[in-house]
Amino acid sequence: ATPYKGVFEGNGHIISGLNINGTKSYQASFLGYCDNITLRNFTLEGSITSTATYTGAVVSRIQNGCTIYGVNSKVDISMSGTGSAYAGGIVGWLVGASGAKYTIERCSYDGIMNVTSRNYAAGIVGNNSGNYDNITIKDCSVAGSIKGGNYLAGIIANFGGANSAKAKIENCLVANTITGTGTSVGAIWSYTNAAT
Repeated sequence: ATPYKGVFEGNGHIISGLNINGTKSYQASFLGYCDNITLRNFTLEGSITSTATYTGAVVSRIQNGCTIYGVNSKVDISMSGTGSAYAGGIVGWLVGASGAKYTIERCSYDGIMNVTSRNYAAGIVGNNSGNYDNITIKDCSVAGSIKGGNYLAGIIANFGGANSAKAKIENCLVANTITGTGTSVGAIWSYTNAAT
């Protein structure tokens, strides 16, 4: 698939009526697979039903950096099937790249997320991987509920990139209900190498 690149400026608008039924990775989201993008100032409303891996309400996968500012997701996510979900209320999967900058600021998720018995789901980002030099999640909030198997969290499920000691979560609020059948369930993150 060819990734989306560029700037998506919402100018404060509400995008409603999203209704996706996805069966392939990176398909079950508003923008799918993206590369070095800027997303700003919009609210997304709707629902996603998915059996795929990497499901994000706004973006399924981002590589080579991003700036996401003022994006509010009110998307219910329902996933079935087996294996890891890597589901996020904003982004499913951040793919690290050395020297790239990843910033998610003043974003929110308020929805019902149910990944059944699958693993890795969170209100902002489901999973990261790779070689992170600069990732910041700041002034974000999560409400609603998250239900699934293992590795569930309010902000980011897996903070496991090679340079995650440089990653930061700042001034975020989690006010949702998280219910998991496994042991790794956290309000902020469920797994990290060394983020602050």
